[in-house]
Amino acid sequence: MKTFLLLVTLFICSNKYIYAGIVPISSTINTNTTIGQSDVGIHKSTGAVTIDNTALNNPIFNIKLDYTYDSGDPSNSNYVVIAGDLIIHEDSELNIEQGVLVIVEGDVQVNGDVSFKNQGYFVVMGSVTGSGTVDTGSGGIATPAYIGGSIGPGINVIGDGTSDTPLNITEPDVRSILDYEVSGWETDLPVELISFSANSIHNTTILKWSTATEINASHFSIEKSHDKTNWENIGEVEASGNSTTIKEYQFIDYNPKQTATYYRLVQVDFDGQTEIFGPLLINSSSSTSTMNAHVFPNPGGNKLNLQLNNIKLSSSLEIVILDKLGKVVYKEIIQPTDQSLLINLKEKGNLHNGNYFLIISSASESITNRFVIH
Repeated sequence: MKTFLLLVTLFICSNKYIYAGIVPISSTINTNTTIGQSDVGIHKSTGAVTIDNTALNNPIFNIKLDYTYDSGDPSNSNYVVIAGDLIIHEDSELNIEQGVLVIVEGDVQVNGDVSFKNQGYFVVMGSVTGSGTVDTGSGGIATPAYIGGSIGPGINVIGDGTSDTPLNITEPDVRSILDYEVSGWETDLPVELISFSANSIHNTTILKWSTATEINASHFSIEKSHDKTNWENIGEVEASGNSTTIKEYQFIDYNPKQTATYYRLVQVDFDGQTEIFGPLLINSSSSTSTMNAHVFPNPGGNKLNLQLNNIKLSSSLEIVILDKLGKVVYKEIIQPTDQSLLINLKEKGNLHNGNYFLIISSASESITNRFVIH
């Protein structure tokens, strides 16, 4: 009897391993790699994945496994998930065959190529940036590249499938897999903020902000505080609803206090979900205050923001980002018109995973910060 029970236990455990196991994806793919039709399971990384051409051998990541969805036990399904950012080096390629589903939970940095055949699904929850090509294939049944964020100006989307938002996916099994893998993918906050600034002019405070994309965005609530704990709602600005072009907004506080005041935006979507941007500091004594800079979140991933406070408007600012080897990867000189700024650094440069140094210089001040992307 004990032997019989042991055999039954082994059979159940081995059966679960074969049909419900997570198959890990390496964080670095630097040789030709294939996930074939017989490689069943959910192939999933534990973070960012790089198709790495450092060795100049032009690696190709081929995915041929047809996606399936088991409604009784979703862990018995077949598909591919990058649980972080996907980075594709120059002269490298991600090749998605017909009937394949690849989900990228973060952003995609393309300096090589992504190609997928008719009815192959490439679903990116974040943005796609870089200087590469996304080829959706040809024919009447070619599917779009489903991209939740923005598409950078250096990305060339070709083929009959073009691009679309994941919210417009109609295939029930693909939507069910997204429900299983990406919590809140349909209700994730729909606004990608490019910048947010505040400036004190003639006894008023002028707030300006801009967005790159908006999906189902209802409005912005503007709040202020003197202690960053107790917030007062001072007005609302209607959002654009759905947009993939840059939108500019402005709000004026006609009753500012003559003390240090913090301002923040609360973005509200049509389902009532919210996201907070800021706060920014307006200091009545900013002429004698020291400029300060803050990069957040740090470490960063899908989001990376630079916040500047107490900016002197009398001189230009130089913003420089260096990699860990001291190489300049981004440089910009701006003439500030606002005393406080919030800048989306992910929109400014093609920054891969790693350690970076940020140097901000004016005629009278210099600030150095260190930040990490992973």
